[in-house]
Amino acid sequence: MVKGEEIDYNLYLKLVGVSEGIVKTPVMFAFVVGKKPYVKIDKENNQGLAQVSDNENEFINAMGLQTNDIILSINDVKLETSDLMNIFGGEYKLKEGKPMFIKVDRNG
Repeated sequence: MVKGEEIDYNLYLKLVGVSEGIVKTPVMFAFVVGKKPYVKIDKENNQGLAQVSDNENEFINAMGLQTNDIILSINDVKLETSDLMNIFGGEYKLKEGKPMFIKVDRNG
């Protein structure tokens, strides 16, 4: 709050390319479709980076991820790149009909 008024975080986040959105159509949560990965693991920097090379992954497209977005957390659960099972089948507190939040670092 500034001088008793709430801060419009959405306004400031839009300035850096971050926006809130609603996915109206249910899509399957997937970082791999077929045998094609849509996340690149950078173990040296302990990061998972989105890889958007086509429109085949409904989840990636619906969430608005872009190539090289650093995926920081899903529903406040930190992406832990040392454990691949955590990334591809992790416990992200997903519940049908409930919102899902992905925190990313885009362009630093």
